[in-house]
Amino acid sequence: MSMCPESSVEEDLRTERQACGSCVVFALFFAALACAAALLLSSLERYHGDERFYTDGALIMMRTGDWLTPRYEDGMPRFRKPPAAYWVAAGAFRIFGIGMARSRILFAAAGAVWLFLTARLALSCGRRTDQALWACVALGSNVEALAMSARATPDILANVFSLASLVGFSMILLRSDRSWRAYALAWLGAGLCAATKGLLALLPIAFAFAFRAVMRGVRRPGGPCPLVKLPWTAAGILIGAGWYVAVAVKYGTGALLQFAGDQLADKAVFLPLEAAFYALGYAAALLRYALLWSLLAAPVLWANRRRLAATVSNASAGTFFLAGWIVVHVALFSFSGVF
Repeated sequence: MSMCPESSVEEDLRTERQACGSCVVFALFFAALACAAALLLSSLERYHGDERFYTDGALIMMRTGDWLTPRYEDGMPRFRKPPAAYWVAAGAFRIFGIGMARSRILFAAAGAVWLFLTARLALSCGRRTDQALWACVALGSNVEALAMSARATPDILANVFSLASLVGFSMILLRSDRSWRAYALAWLGAGLCAATKGLLALLPIAFAFAFRAVMRGVRRPGGPCPLVKLPWTAAGILIGAGWYVAVAVKYGTGALLQFAGDQLADKAVFLPLEAAFYALGYAAALLRYALLWSLLAAPVLWANRRRLAATVSNASAGTFFLAGWIVVHVALFSFSGVF
């Protein structure tokens, strides 16, 4: 087994120790976010119309014992989304009791995990604790992120699982990390994302292979690592595909047409001008939803524009990894018909 050079290993260990030393800051920030989310958990003003699908469906699963089949409140099967969000809502009901606020508790907890994984991705890409902290603070101060964390919908879960997958692949691609943690994050995260939101799970996997192909000529400490490791890859595929296979066996492949419509046919945009409109909207959202940080960053970037130009010209693989992920998201969702 090839190993990374000793200096690289020592650098990684030093970065990890610095990150551990910042755990107090993370804990305080998580606590502040949890308190803010708690104020929203019982708020009808923040109620999202889709929440009823998952809370009603979870209650039906608890009553009937049929954990395979998501259902509308009238009992009709609802195969538009996989069942993971229903299971999380049902778990919240089992633990905390029945109620709107209680249904959201585990989803709010997922928001804290989202923050931690964001910091972890920043560490993988930049290896600087201060960058990880700023990434965490920027996400936690995002109003949309906070609102998403206070809803009983699959969106926050899909974000957490896809980000976990991206973190795992970043560890493999950028740090030549061959540990079981990297592969578990990469493949189990993708599998859980597929069990939550469907085809979105393919995005971090496809992006990782594309990034490897584009950056093939760039040497990494320790040499390239394989993106596939059988136990974890197989487990991810099993988790991700299990529900779809079970539904097809029980109800026939026609049952998955509802899922296919929700994922593809009902949302796809084929008009270039409309897709361009969505692309501009998503690009603007990067600034709008982080308006405070955008306003603070603008004068600093302008004052240091020459240094910024040099930094961009010498950008690291981690910078290209993050930039590529953003560009792929904007391009993909521009053709989704959802804004």
